[in-house]
Amino acid sequence: MILFSNLRKGSLIDRSGTPVVLGLILIFGSWYVGTQVQQQEFTVIFLGFGALFAAYAVIVAKVRSEYDVLLFMAVGVLCRAVLLFSLPQLSDDYFRFIWDGRLAIQGIHPFDMLPSEYAKQGFPVTGLDAGLFEKLNSPDYYTVYPPVAQAIFAFACRIFPGSIAGSVFVMKFLLLLMEFGSILLLWRLLRHFNLPSKNVLLYALNPLVIVEIVGNLHFEGAMIFFFLLALYWGAKSKLPLSAGAMALSVASKMVSLLALPFLLRQLGFRKALWYYVVFGAATALLFVPLFSDVFLHNFGDSLNLYFRQFEFNASLYYIARWVGYQQTGFNKISLIGPILASVAALIILLSALLSRHKSWDKLPQALLFAICTYLFFSTTVHPWYLCMPMALSVLSRYRFAVVWSAVAVWSYHKYAQPGLPENLWITGAAYTLVYGFLLWEWLRFRRARHVTRSS
Repeated sequence: MILFSNLRKGSLIDRSGTPVVLGLILIFGSWYVGTQVQQQEFTVIFLGFGALFAAYAVIVAKVRSEYDVLLFMAVGVLCRAVLLFSLPQLSDDYFRFIWDGRLAIQGIHPFDMLPSEYAKQGFPVTGLDAGLFEKLNSPDYYTVYPPVAQAIFAFACRIFPGSIAGSVFVMKFLLLLMEFGSILLLWRLLRHFNLPSKNVLLYALNPLVIVEIVGNLHFEGAMIFFFLLALYWGAKSKLPLSAGAMALSVASKMVSLLALPFLLRQLGFRKALWYYVVFGAATALLFVPLFSDVFLHNFGDSLNLYFRQFEFNASLYYIARWVGYQQTGFNKISLIGPILASVAALIILLSALLSRHKSWDKLPQALLFAICTYLFFSTTVHPWYLCMPMALSVLSRYRFAVVWSAVAVWSYHKYAQPGLPENLWITGAAYTLVYGFLLWEWLRFRRARHVTRSS
């Protein structure tokens, strides 16, 4: 009781009921936007997320005491929990999760055949039918989900082999547990790195993160949890455990591979070599259930198509595409996409090699810029791709990812008028805010460093 009283001392809750009201707005608003709004209702999405981000900004700005931090961490978990009992409304990717899971539980490799090939054969596999097939958003593409995600698909479909809603609930529940773990890990890491613990609320209460991970069932949640676990164990000098957790992160979503080059300078050659060996062995074990010639070929084809055919909510790519149109009169994505990906990879590798940082508390900021470089040069940037930058920004001093997460939902305007091209004025306005805020932050920190050195 004495500890509880000390935690409450100086709390906003003691002085005003406003934070409580804002917390309730976040919980109800997350439930409404995540369960009651359809993908094509852009006006409602725009206004709903706008209200949620306004409440989020006020709470994060006003929280002071550790009691408030813990209270609103719990609010963040509740915001996610209220999304458990509904199907995703702003994404239809989960139908592919069910498809892959139902193949796996019958011993069929999810990379063996295209969904359209099963359709041509009259759906010979139990659980795969015309109704599920018609809801797939990519029936002519091979799956792209690595082993941890595939294992969760199979586990959910094993428990509820005939129920889409039941399988979705299992997947959401597992992601909820991982999100709870991510929030706790961020809080522990902030304390370990001597950073303000209130920064955890940047992630815990972020409306985009809440709705996209548990609400819309995106496995960035698994990638983030295992990456933060790797970071935590690394900071505690438990390198084998860290390498194993990093392997699980990569096996959830492969974006966290971008962290590996930065470990060479940070750990030194000998320690980094052992880290890579353990990571490689753990990764190989995780991929063994999927490994085959078919997997290598079809998974590679899926990644190749991602850079050569898909385009959505991009920034630098759209500029390059416009230049290509002026020169040739047609879309040169098959050439521009791989070139931009190569440029991004080169920038990231050079950044890792030139990095001077040799402590774990500097890794999140370095990786934040690495992943954002990848996204800036990408042909496709879905809103949920911003969840990882949001987690990393908590452990850095940059906040442009918060702005990006707020404007990323503007990309849903594309679904308001299916068949029509993306409104590049909206996309351009969003990225103008992101790049403008990033430039302002960079200049401000650069000026601050100059003042410090001068004094």
